[in-house]
Amino acid sequence: MISNKLNVLIAERGLSAFEVHKDTGISRSTLANIIKGGSPQTDTLDKLCMYFHIEPQDFFIYSPYEIDFSAVTSDKKNTYKLFSNVVHFQDETLLSSQYTFEQIHERNYVVTFEHTDEIMDIINGLNVIFHKDIKQQLCDAVESTLMLDQDLVENSKGKVYVNYKMPWFESYQKTYSRK
Repeated sequence: MISNKLNVLIAERGLSAFEVHKDTGISRSTLANIIKGGSPQTDTLDKLCMYFHIEPQDFFIYSPYEIDFSAVTSDKKNTYKLFSNVVHFQDETLLSSQYTFEQIHERNYVVTFEHTDEIMDIINGLNVIFHKDIKQQLCDAVESTLMLDQDLVENSKGKVYVNYKMPWFESYQKTYSRK
């Protein structure tokens, strides 16, 4: 994985993206795209390096990991498997965890995870810059499988509440409707 450190560079210097925009002439939309993880064009990278007094290798951070998540239903009702395909340089490892969808009240459910130590060790070993993208990949895999299997549609005015208790990140809740 590779990511840029524009957020870190801005924060370290007590700046805002707007100040960087004003000082460099780089459009706010370009800066927003880079802050969200996009890669800058070479001329933009050159301006940013000059502005922050750094070299291009100081603008990026690299981790020799690639992680992909997929979730599938299992033989047991309301129990799912989460597979984490971890590639470290050329070595590939498939890690397996389990999560359950449990009703705790009439329209309230909780998703809990088991057997997560190995993937937690890998995630915790990565630079925090990568955590947001990994969390999003993980949430997408879990939520899409759950929505499909439980006939749920994300809907802020829905009446089905699901609390996701992930050991990797803070818990969060989503609201759904039944199809």
